[in-house]
Amino acid sequence: MEEQSKEQTNAQRWLRQPLAWIAVFVLIVAAVGLVWHFAQEEDAANGNGEQVEETEIEDNTAYLGLTEEEAGDLAEEEGLEHRVINRDGEALVVTMDFRPNRLNFWVEDGVVIEVATDEQLTPVEDQE
Repeated sequence: MEEQSKEQTNAQRWLRQPLAWIAVFVLIVAAVGLVWHFAQEEDAANGNGEQVEETEIEDNTAYLGLTEEEAGDLAEEEGLEHRVINRDGEALVVTMDFRPNRLNFWVEDGVVIEVATDEQLTPVEDQE
């Protein structure tokens, strides 16, 4: 009986160690998950965590009639971000973050036909 009790005690010790390690692992994963979650929230609140200098965009019409590549090159030369939000009449999937120094291009057959800053874009629900 005493020998059986020793075996149970040893078995219980063995079981406690892996459970302790599993508990530590779960706590570490939870902590990392929380840190990641709050970092994502902070990035979203700060416009993806980047400090963006407001750039005065004086003349959007300079991009009209340029090829998509030429318009992108010109925007980069002027220190502006750019993206295509509509290509050949098809709206593209874009993020909803606001960037004061970003140009949005509508491209038809490889040529820029319309340009707007994020500030100039009107949400769909406001158009009705």
